[in-house]
Amino acid sequence: IISNISATSTTLRVRLHLLAVLFLLIEQFPKESEVQNFTRQAVEVAIAIASNKDSSTAVQNSIFRGFSRLLV
Repeated sequence: IISNISATSTTLRVRLHLLAVLFLLIEQFPKESEVQNFTRQAVEVAIAIASNKDSSTAVQNSIFRGFSRLLV
């Protein structure tokens, strides 16, 4: 999942779905995500995508919303 999110050939709709699933997995299975280093990798990829100047506003908003859900 993680490598597919940052692929340039991934459409906006698919990228948004992958981000939603990524944050949902971290939210619903926090212990399992930490064991596999999934959370760390997901956060690194999300930050890289959000900081990319070519990233769409929808993707950036999705990432910020996912982070805010994890903080609550």
